[in-house]
Formats: sequence, structure tokens, C-alpha cells
Amino acid sequence: MLGESPNSKDTYPISQTLNPANPGPVSWAAAAAGRPTLTGGLTAGRIAGTPSTLKNPSDETPSRRKSMPGDASVRRSIQDLVLSIDRSVKIDPEVEDLLLDIADESIDSVTNFGCRLAKHRVGKILEVRDLQPHLERNHNIRIPGFASDLTPIALSQTGMAPAPQGTQGTKKGTQGTQKSHHAHRLAQVAQAKLM
Repeated sequence: MLGESPNSKDTYPISQTLNPANPGPVSWAAAAAGRPTLTGGLTAGRIAGTPSTLKNPSDETPSRRKSMPGDASVRRSIQDLVLSIDRSVKIDPEVEDLLLDIADESIDSVTNFGCRLAKHRVGKILEVRDLQPHLERNHNIRIPGFASDLTPIALSQTGMAPAPQGTQGTKKGTQGTQKSHHAHRLAQVAQAKLM
């Protein structure tokens, strides 16, 4: 097959002069249909049918960010925040859109994790304790009043009596304290299940 000479009917004639037409930036309907995200869409990479250069959507379109009810107030608050930091900085609308998209995706990530955790604990309501682990581990955000440092406070408020002073030096006294902590924790779990 490789050693054969091409027949005239198996080949296609190629013109000596090619005139490729550059259409310039093209508006692409798929780009306007859904917002690009960090995990999909145009920001993750182009697909085969994407034009080589895309036209940026105009900033005046009424369909832009239509899912957000207070669009103007959110934009104003972003501008106010930037002006409070540095009065000489002006943010482009594209940058505002990017910041809002990143905020949307962060909120989606936290709420999805919280919903999965609430479903795991067979809860019907999304609570702060469902959001807390994701915020602490991934974003280093501590929720005041709900942080993990409240466990010692909760133990002191339950009225659990401290271990006797004389038994703490021995190994058996330490085991007794651990067992009493364990028994107390089991009682708390049983009480929480009844609520």
C-alpha cells in the first residue's frame, strides 16, 4: 500500500493558490447560552467546533447575569469595596463578572458539600454545622460561635463532674476518667438523637 504509486482517480487536486477567509471575531451561540465556569465551558478549554476567535459579549445585554436579582446593587457593592481599598483602581465589567462567577462557584461548592453532609446525617435542614467542616478545611474560615474550639466549653457547661484528684496519678484512675468521658459522650449522642 505504501509502495504503490497514487492513481489519478484516488487523489484530489490541490489548488496552487489558497485564499483562506479570516472571519474575525465570531459571536458563538453556545458561549451565550450558559455561563462559563471554572470546571466547564470555555474557561476549561475549547472544543473542536469552537471558532478560532470569539467576540466578547457586549456589556449592555439585558440577559447578562439575569439569574441574580440585585445585579446593580452587587456591582455597586463590589465597586464600593474596591474604592474603600484604593480610590485609583477601577474594575472592568469583565473582571466584576469573573469575581462574581468565582463567588458563585465557591458558594455552590460549600452548599453542595453541606447538603451532602446533611443528607448523610439524615437531616432535612441545612445547618451551620454542615457547612463548617468545608469552610474550615478548604477556606480556613471559622464561623464564630460554631468553631471546633467549642467542644471544651460544651463539656464544661454540661455539668460533668471533674475526676477525683486522688486517682489521677494511677493508670486505673486514668482509664476510669476515659471511660467516664466516653460514657458521657454516649449519653450526649443518645440525647441528641431524641431531639
